[in-house]
This record gives sequence, C-alpha cells and structure tokens, in this order.
Amino acid sequence: MKTICCIALLLAGCIRHPLRKDPPAPPDPVADPLPPIRSVDEALKPAVAPVQTQREEAPPEESIPRIRKDEGAAIAAVNASLEDAYFAYDRSELTPAALAVLQKDAALLCAILEDFPVLRVLVEGHCDERGSAEYNLGLGDKRARSAEQILRQYGVPAAAMQVISYGKEAPQCTEPNEACWQRNRRAHLSVKR
Repeated sequence: MKTICCIALLLAGCIRHPLRKDPPAPPDPVADPLPPIRSVDEALKPAVAPVQTQREEAPPEESIPRIRKDEGAAIAAVNASLEDAYFAYDRSELTPAALAVLQKDAALLCAILEDFPVLRVLVEGHCDERGSAEYNLGLGDKRARSAEQILRQYGVPAAAMQVISYGKEAPQCTEPNEACWQRNRRAHLSVKR
C-alpha cells in the first residue's frame, strides 16, 4: 500500500510537470531508493512485484493471530468474572465490601463497553424471601439503583445500564436460614447484547 501511495504521488507530480527530455541522473541507492519513472507502464510494474513477493513470503493465514475480538467470548468471560454486591437485611445502602466489589466490576464493564459499545449492562436487584412481593420489588429496585449509581461514579455510562428488580422472585438459594437469605440480598450484574 505504501508503494502504491508513493507511485500515485509521483504520478501526480508528473502530470503537473512534464517529463524532462534529458536523461535523468543515475539514482543514488542511499538517497533515492526509487528509480525515476519514465512511463505509466514502468511506474506500475514495481508496484505489482513487491505485492506478489509479500504474498509469497507471508505466513499461512491460520498462523496469523486474529485482531478482531469475539463479542460472545468477551461477554461470557465478563459475566463469569462479575461478582454480586450484597446488602444487609432490609437495607439498600452499600457496604464497604459491596463498594469494593462494584469497583472491580466497573473496571470489567468499562473495558468491555469500550470494545463493544452496543452492549448493555443489566443491574438486577434481589431480596430474600421475607416480606411481601410488593415490598421486596421496591427494595430490590432501590438496591439495583444504588449499585447503578456507584457504577456510574466509576465510569460505566448510564445509557449502557438497565435496572430491574426481581424482588424475591429469583433467589440464588431457597433454604430458610440466614446464610441462604444473605446470598439472596444482592445486586447482580450481567452483560448482554
């Protein structure tokens, strides 16, 4: 491509200035690596030869690493790495541990959104089984919005996030004990197309 651009520039200069009638000076191999051009046919010949030579010397296509990133693999990797932010009973304020988790999650989300800006981040709010369905939907929404606000502070674009509350309808654990309830009081993040 570089050779073709150089030849095009040389040809453009030749159009404005007619070729000299006197023979050009012999090229200096150090100062002027390109030979003088006498005709259009002669100008095109050197451009073809290096391209063919490069193709012959190029490694087989399967040995060239792919530059294009795989969106599906990136989504799967990020979703597997995201951690849940946990809340205290009947609270929507983030604990220091939850803030630290969301900071790490935000770094992952910013990186994937930079590579694939069309992706969306789903911020889910969850609650344990205690309380009414309506109350837990409201509490789950507050938890998801708390997480969303922190993610925005850490650089995740607001336009890329969608907030949803599942209340107590999508538990991680179904045993009626405190350890299980704690696992259900969370903000869960996922990346989707």
